[in-house]
Amino acid sequence: MTPKSVRFERPQFAQRVRPEATFRVGVWVQLLHSISFLVLQLTAGLVNAWELPATYVLAFEGALLLALISTPTGQRQGSVSIYFPVVAAATAVFILTIFATAYALLIALQTTGFQALNAFLYFLNVVFVISILVWDSRRRFGKFAASNIIQCFYVACITNCILQLVLLYGGFSNPIGESLPQINGEAVFAKYLGFENSRAVLPIASSLQAGAAVPLATCMIALAKLGKNQKGYLNILVFLVGLYMVVILDAQQFILSIGLTGVMVTFVRSERIYGILAALAPWMYVTYASVGQRLFPSLVEFASSRGRSIYGLFTGREYIWNRFWDYSQDADFLQLVFGNGSFGQGVSRLSSSYAVMFAGFPPQARYLATLHNSYLQIIVDNGLIGLASFTALIGFAAYRARVLSRQNGPSARAWSAISMLVVAFAFAGASEVAFTIYMKEALVVTVLVSITVAVCAGGVDLRTAGRGSPRTVPAGRRSFKAHIPTRRSTPQRVITHPLL
Repeated sequence: MTPKSVRFERPQFAQRVRPEATFRVGVWVQLLHSISFLVLQLTAGLVNAWELPATYVLAFEGALLLALISTPTGQRQGSVSIYFPVVAAATAVFILTIFATAYALLIALQTTGFQALNAFLYFLNVVFVISILVWDSRRRFGKFAASNIIQCFYVACITNCILQLVLLYGGFSNPIGESLPQINGEAVFAKYLGFENSRAVLPIASSLQAGAAVPLATCMIALAKLGKNQKGYLNILVFLVGLYMVVILDAQQFILSIGLTGVMVTFVRSERIYGILAALAPWMYVTYASVGQRLFPSLVEFASSRGRSIYGLFTGREYIWNRFWDYSQDADFLQLVFGNGSFGQGVSRLSSSYAVMFAGFPPQARYLATLHNSYLQIIVDNGLIGLASFTALIGFAAYRARVLSRQNGPSARAWSAISMLVVAFAFAGASEVAFTIYMKEALVVTVLVSITVAVCAGGVDLRTAGRGSPRTVPAGRRSFKAHIPTRRSTPQRVITHPLL
């Protein structure tokens, strides 16, 4: 009997890649990711406050992406992992934002045209750059993608905080500080802590409160790492630096969101309840701002301790929210359901009803003054359908990230950080426009979280299989893990995460 011929295949290139070469490629890619995130964080302040031509920033970002794309991949991991609920909610939010901004350009070109165009281009730029970074991380690092994204973003946040503090105490002042009357006032929260300090604006920031977005994200990631027993002293120091920056900015709602997020993460054990509470938070804020003050006026007046002054518990925001209630009574059905487009407070003349609060600002700033509440602002801009899309995005993202944070895998810390970021910015949106195009630095964080969950959070579900024991996703669940076919002769090489 003639023996069967044995076929020898020539080894593929992936089998001959040296581990040290793969390590160097991974570190180089992570460096480019971190620089790209840092540029996105600083872009808003450089363009808005320092009037750096946007073409320079876009050219620099394009060079970074070109360098990233041209970097060897080492070994493609061979899988994509899509989480459809967040994909659907994020797509709805992005489409509504684009249409709302385009509508603002058409109907109010003379008054909001430049601002709307600026916000529109910045929004598209953030979505495009973060999409490239997240997809590239998923393609290169596979199951380590979420860890790579959060770790690189963490490095960018730390670098940003150090740079801002060096510039602040080095004597560099933000040009927009000259037109902000509240800069000369005292920092209320710092006074509560026992030391006198005037409110500051970070040297590279698009507005006063927008500068608190990156320090808040820094605090949340540091807390997530501390919760997983990671390098305690370093992360405690980073947390304190981020907290100090939020305090000197006197961003009281951001400080409150840190505490509320800590309480929610500690005491809410169920992933479903965690996601439901995250989704209900915006509706609770809307209820309080529009109805609660009228149902419990004595309670609000007692908490405000300012009598009939327009400045109360939320430093005057109650007065703005009362004007929204008057607007909602007079608005027609289509306005409430579909909104007025971006900068809807100016288009609908709602801002003129509370312009007295911004008497020291330039006329256009008074006209475009926001409602200082993300969810009321979304209703004015995108209507109730827009708010429903936002709350679905928040709820699904918080729930899925919380589920994945319970595993004992390499990305557990990253998913814990993402779940905390979602909730923290949801709480911050109660009195700041953190979930909108108006606070550009916060927009970077919210877009990053939504795209990361959408692209990397599908696949295995560990809720009932025990920690660290993955099981197959049951039929009918709207998430999947599709494998890209690869050559059988090419073994999978796992790229270990250099920064873990």
